[in-house]
Amino acid sequence: MAPFRGEYRGFAAPQNFARLLEPIPKKVQQEVADLYRFDWHARKVHFQPYFRAWVLALLTRVGGLRDWQAEVSGDVLYQALGAHLDVSVGGLSQANAQRPDEPFEELLEGVLKWLGRRARRDPLLSLWTEEISPTLAALLEQATIFDSTTFSLPSTAAAWAHYSSTQAGVRLHVRLGAGGTVLDRLIMTTAKAHDGRFFKDFLDLGESPGQVYLFDAGYTDLRTFDEIVDAGDHFVTTLSGTVSYEIVSQCTPPEGVLPCGYTVQADLIVRLGSPKEYQTQHLFRLLLATDTQGQAVKILSDMLEATCDELCSLHKFRWQVEIFFRWLKQLLGLKRLFSYTPGGIHKQIYVALILYALLLVYHQSVHPSVGWLTDLLRQVRAELHADLYAAGYAQGAADVWTLLGDLSPPLALLMAWWWLLAFVEGTRQK
Repeated sequence: MAPFRGEYRGFAAPQNFARLLEPIPKKVQQEVADLYRFDWHARKVHFQPYFRAWVLALLTRVGGLRDWQAEVSGDVLYQALGAHLDVSVGGLSQANAQRPDEPFEELLEGVLKWLGRRARRDPLLSLWTEEISPTLAALLEQATIFDSTTFSLPSTAAAWAHYSSTQAGVRLHVRLGAGGTVLDRLIMTTAKAHDGRFFKDFLDLGESPGQVYLFDAGYTDLRTFDEIVDAGDHFVTTLSGTVSYEIVSQCTPPEGVLPCGYTVQADLIVRLGSPKEYQTQHLFRLLLATDTQGQAVKILSDMLEATCDELCSLHKFRWQVEIFFRWLKQLLGLKRLFSYTPGGIHKQIYVALILYALLLVYHQSVHPSVGWLTDLLRQVRAELHADLYAAGYAQGAADVWTLLGDLSPPLALLMAWWWLLAFVEGTRQK
């Protein structure tokens, strides 16, 4: 087994796991557990080891509930990091379903506030790597992105979450603030709940003028578009195919491919809706364009003076939220849920979001030079047990010398010779 590289050495040690959990120390964990009586009459499943077991399960991509139960009850990694639980599969499933979700929600709110304060102190934590103008940089810093994603469930096991006769699922609605980099708002519903119902829940109209909201066509309401403009904020979205518009004027579109990779075929000033129903008070900008994947898109915005490249770049930047969803599902294991009950699903999603925030903080404060989060997580997963292996090997050697001290001299000499041969052979094979 390859040893830890220097920048990862000791990550698996309890003190470094505590560093990962620094924004939510043990005292805070216990306070929320007491507040919501999580440990009331608990005999085997107490909050702190249970929470740590959840973090480790997602960090190491455990395959499912039975695998997780085997690890929490027998894996030395869980024992070393204070996540050991002597509990059966049924007991773990019951805890997932019936113990209160509020402690996890409270911890998530706390770590997001902690991360939000860091985001205001640190440079923009964006994946945007292209050269951009100062104007576009200022717009990106004011960007707030929101969208939703669906987690499918077996229709036979989750009748409470049906959204059709054969399909069931839950939906996570999120908002990314601080330039589209920090999760600052979330809502969990069944998959039946449409995005448009929560449009205004993700807006802070009148609180801090100048915000730039980025969202997709699922959040379409003409009155709300007018309200965003009246509040002094801006937006960029994809025009829904169900919305009619009147062309007020046309501008000459730029030729060729823009720096962001889009091409624009038409640049229009429009008024949305119809007099018979609702027609917007304000005029809007509509670009008929082709994105970097060759797909035709209709980009709608209130920013009449912005360049085509700025509007297309903001439309492209909205995909940050899709990267965030992919991270949760593919890298933190939310593609496979451990439970099909509301309580179990909420806990797993809350912990995944907590772990995402913790890794973001850990990446910035401990290993800022180790690429992006994906690289850090990949290395940690590959090498997490190596430190424990090395510690076990060292402990075994110490135990041998202790044993030798208790044996008669001839037997001690024989045992020492045997151990030395085994050590040399192991070294030679490496």
